Amino acid sequence: MILAMSYNKPILISDLPPAKEIIKDGINGFLFQAGNSFSLAQEICSVLSNPEKMEEVASNGYNFVITKLDWNVIGLLTKKTYLH
Repeated sequence: MILAMSYNKPILISDLPPAKEIIKDGINGFLFQAGNSFSLAQEICSVLSNPEKMEEVASNGYNFVITKLDWNVIGLLTKKTYLH
């Protein structure tokens, strides 16, 4: 998921708790109901029918990764945690 986001690709992932910690539906990715193939199909159709939204969400995902999940950022946060 994070790797795809780092390549500026839109994410479509089930709404399991680990994914929901990172993905905000319609903002930096798309969520569908876990275990529900109809929900997945609906979300695929919705995403493919709106290429502008797909590009916007992909861009937001990319920006999230480079600003929040970059190793330099994580390193600084980790250092700060241990120093305080």
